[in-house]
Amino acid sequence: DGVYFNIDGIKIAAVAGFEMHFDELWLKILKRRVDAVFVPMVGTFDSKKRWMELCRVRAFLNGVYIVKANRVGEFVDKKHSWRFYGNSFVIDPNGEVVESLGDKEEVLITTIYKKSASEAKRVWGFRSQLEKKGLI
Repeated sequence: DGVYFNIDGIKIAAVAGFEMHFDELWLKILKRRVDAVFVPMVGTFDSKKRWMELCRVRAFLNGVYIVKANRVGEFVDKKHSWRFYGNSFVIDPNGEVVESLGDKEEVLITTIYKKSASEAKRVWGFRSQLEKKGLI
């Protein structure tokens, strides 16, 4: 279901990356009137482009910022080697990437505007349509 908290009036959900795929989670996020979603991840293999597109679409459809923080570096055990590609980013409620990092350890500082999230929800009206249908 995710973890929800509030910082300076901005409602934030923290969810695992895998959960991003499921519409049920997003209905809960809409119901709770979340402004931003924090997604800690350990993405590897060739999933970088897929995660970017998924996050852009989810941000737009739900009128939220998405802040994805992905591991960097490599992990090797007796049988496997995993290279974590980084690519942490912030996407705004219109689905646009506003900040991003590379494949090294870096720090990203950005500002999240509650007004932008509220305006995106109002303009596109996806939430209001779900409310009319009794889905949230």
